Amino acid sequence: MSNDLPEYYQNLASSTDQHPDNQRNAPTASLTAEPCPYYADAFHCTLPHDGWTDRSTHMLTGPTHDGLTHRLSITTIPDVEASDASALAQHERGRLTEQLDGCRILIDDPISLDCGHPAHRLIYRWHPDAHRTLYQEHMYVLHKTTGYVLIAGCTPKTRKTLGPKIERMMRTFRPVAPEDEA
Repeated sequence: MSNDLPEYYQNLASSTDQHPDNQRNAPTASLTAEPCPYYADAFHCTLPHDGWTDRSTHMLTGPTHDGLTHRLSITTIPDVEASDASALAQHERGRLTEQLDGCRILIDDPISLDCGHPAHRLIYRWHPDAHRTLYQEHMYVLHKTTGYVLIAGCTPKTRKTLGPKIERMMRTFRPVAPEDEA
């Protein structure tokens, strides 16, 4: 098993995940490029007052490996009434287990982002169809009254090759715009 794999992913690995055939077609060159900052686009429009709410989702698309185009989605939830990121995660966790057949939560814990901001992480496994297993990581962040949900998924194979890079990327999330930082 790779030493680059975070320990919690090693605990999730099964004997079928470690089969030598699962190492074929592993991404290489694209994973070595230096990361660059990403700042979401800024724009303005007027929303009508009859039920329109900003639930913006930013979708960052990554490489396609093992039949899956890897993505990181970041969704905002305005006017959250939760007291912290763990309370937000608890509310959302109930929706997940109801909506996804065979969903098994593997990790459910509070964490800190690289900037020190508290967050809550859920990692679960589910089967969207009879031939596919996916691992998804959800990270919940609360800043003032705005909630943020970061979601990324991997196959059992790409969880090992891309998973650590995706985890590092998610932890760089900052819920404050650079111009607002003092």
